[in-house]
Amino acid sequence: MAGILQVVSPQQLADYEAKVQGERQQPEPSMEMEGLVAIIRREFNDSRNARYVNGISQRLIEAQRTYRGEYAPEKLREIKMFGGSEVYSRVTPTKCRGATSVLRDLYLSGSEPPWELNPTPVPTMPEDIVGAVFGLVQSEVQAMQAQGMPITEAMVRDRIQQLYDSAQLAAVRTAVVEAKEASRELNDVLIEGRFYQALKEFLIDLPIFPIACMKGPVVRQKTKVRWKNGQPVRDTSPKLFWDRVSPLDLYFTPDASHLDESYVIEHVRFSRQELYNLIGVPGYKEDEIRAVLADFKDKTQSRSWRDWFDEEREDLEDRDHWESARGQLIDALEWHGCIQGQMLLDHGFSEEEIDDPEQEYFVDAWVVDRYCIKAQIAPSLTQRPKYYITSFEKIPGSIWGYGLPDILADITSVCNTTMRS
Repeated sequence: MAGILQVVSPQQLADYEAKVQGERQQPEPSMEMEGLVAIIRREFNDSRNARYVNGISQRLIEAQRTYRGEYAPEKLREIKMFGGSEVYSRVTPTKCRGATSVLRDLYLSGSEPPWELNPTPVPTMPEDIVGAVFGLVQSEVQAMQAQGMPITEAMVRDRIQQLYDSAQLAAVRTAVVEAKEASRELNDVLIEGRFYQALKEFLIDLPIFPIACMKGPVVRQKTKVRWKNGQPVRDTSPKLFWDRVSPLDLYFTPDASHLDESYVIEHVRFSRQELYNLIGVPGYKEDEIRAVLADFKDKTQSRSWRDWFDEEREDLEDRDHWESARGQLIDALEWHGCIQGQMLLDHGFSEEEIDDPEQEYFVDAWVVDRYCIKAQIAPSLTQRPKYYITSFEKIPGSIWGYGLPDILADITSVCNTTMRS
């Protein structure tokens, strides 16, 4: 009945103790955020199911097939059953490329940016300027009275109007100069933040899908190399960026008719380096990020939450979906929407952040499996998601519109049938 004593070397013992110590120090997801993660995952499942039932998901993947010039798998099986031709008419992709070309000529062909900042014709006068005008007139009146000069009410009124007109003219000139300077600075921010690159990609999506989307500005850490004392130094600082977002990655409130009354959920993907770079960005939780990196170091995520068309989408986008290659990117949900104050208090927010438990607060949250790497009251004063969407042909009362594959579906079907025959 005696036990067996295991004999190990000192190095093996040290390795074992280091492993145990590392497991003990591995951070766990915060308890107060577990309920918030459940809420976000539940709303994601609801919006994903609603998008499927409404036929939006099918339209999205069918639009991508049409642009690639490929039949749906079930249609291709029917064609192969009787040995028919697999030729596909590319009428719709040609129309999509033509529409994109026209839009790019309108917005991106010139040397000037496709926007401008103009000052208002009648700028608002600052209160200190108005006060200075009255102060100057008052001092002039006192000086004239001291010299015994006659002063009438009309003289004072005309002098005030003269000074006010001069100040307003100077304000107009200053506003024009400031608008030009602000335009140069804003254009520099947009160039460094990849705004125009995102706009080019957005104009490709617009004719193809039921919606096209641009997102921004978002804050990311940007690394630059600077020279200091004759030596290159790596400098990392937060910068503003803009992105084109694939419509297949977007999910909305099922019964919303426009974006202002909907939450927005985006399926995002991070490399380990991108996720690590979020450490130090305001709003992100370092402990949760390190927990994610540690948790997915030697294993891949569950695929149970992936959409039904994801594998076919990866094929259409020429992305590898082999099992052996998985695990290089970490999937996450980026959620933007309103939550009641009391629920936020129950999930770890402080009373300093939540003034009224009954009020709805606009919250930004990022979820990776069971971890919430970011949850904060949205800093934007507009209190709306930083997503901007439109459609080639809009449908009143619906977030989703029509793209050219929807509009030309009957013509595409007739052309394909004719060419196969």
